[in-house]
Amino acid sequence: MIDSLKDSGFGVGPVCRVLGWSESAYYARKKRPKSARRLRDEQLMRLIEQVHAESGGTYGVRRITRALRRKGVVVARNTVE
Repeated sequence: MIDSLKDSGFGVGPVCRVLGWSESAYYARKKRPKSARRLRDEQLMRLIEQVHAESGGTYGVRRITRALRRKGVVVARNTVE
């Protein structure tokens, strides 16, 4: 979000102040590598979007979860939500 505002011409400092964050925390987080959880979530999002598209946009959480499990992906329903 901050990056998109920065591209629109807003400074990082003022945006961080409005959000109640420190600039140093923003830059530290930006440098930090992605966590294992975030990498898995990104991978799952691609799979969820694929299953949803294959269903013609009709599958909900339960059906997507079942379809992923049939494909061998270990995932909980709450994660798909």
